[in-house]
Amino acid sequence: MEIKRGGVVSELLKDVYIPRMFRAEQSFKREIIKDIRLKIFDELSLFKHKFKPCMQIAITAGSRGVANVDIITRAIVDFVSAQGAVPFIVTAMGSHGGATAEGQLEILAGYNITPESMGCEIRSSMEVVDLGVSETGQPVFMDKNAYNADGIIVSCRVKPHNAFRGKYESGICKMLAVGLGKQKGAERVHADGMDRIALNIPAIAKAAISKAKILCAVACIENAYDETAYIEAVDAEDILTREPELLKLAFKNMPSLLVKECDVLIVDETGKNYSGTGVDPNITGTFSTPYATGGVKVQRTCFLNLSEAD
Repeated sequence: MEIKRGGVVSELLKDVYIPRMFRAEQSFKREIIKDIRLKIFDELSLFKHKFKPCMQIAITAGSRGVANVDIITRAIVDFVSAQGAVPFIVTAMGSHGGATAEGQLEILAGYNITPESMGCEIRSSMEVVDLGVSETGQPVFMDKNAYNADGIIVSCRVKPHNAFRGKYESGICKMLAVGLGKQKGAERVHADGMDRIALNIPAIAKAAISKAKILCAVACIENAYDETAYIEAVDAEDILTREPELLKLAFKNMPSLLVKECDVLIVDETGKNYSGTGVDPNITGTFSTPYATGGVKVQRTCFLNLSEAD
């Protein structure tokens, strides 16, 4: 970028003291899974006994920019097929994609998840089944295609949420409550407020696990460079006890800024592909609610560009 001097701005700033600056580069722990397909086959082999020939198995695919999501999803599809069962993918993204079946298919296509690339059918619908009420009084909904399957595999990423704190944030339980809940589920969960969501998500997930044919979950965690660092298959009956431990691991893998406080934070690029709020406030400190804290303490934030995805 060319910097022009001698203009109006230069004149206005001529008496402003500019502190000395230096360039700093950070390095983070960088564990990475080199063979994602092999890792998923190893993890799911623990549950081979749950798959029978000709079973219809629903596999979830969400709407966030999960690293290697096409490789992960295809590996799960291939494992299910290898057991003689019939896999299909369901769009599990709440109200994203304009809350339409077509819009959600378009989102998956953007992640290279199509019937051709996955080698199986993708069933996208906004129809849900009413599973009753959770112990916190919330209605429980589930994608009709998933509910009618002979078994469900919940594929998702576990990470800190950008607007609330709890034992369960973005992960398996949220996929069950919001992702598979489609528009109705997402609407009800969020309508109760961010001060209640940390209680409602696990309660709804608990009800879904008890009433739907959840076989297991395949949870991934990314490192500070947005690379797949960890994958674990979790039995349905262990989801509520195991996910909090996975969330702790996700927190440990997050990057952080070198400084804890600053006057101005300049962000090169912002977009929904990075976070629902455009940037991850767990790093930038730019939270939109009072129910989550973390990141750098900053007075002003400047965003320079939108990502191509936006």
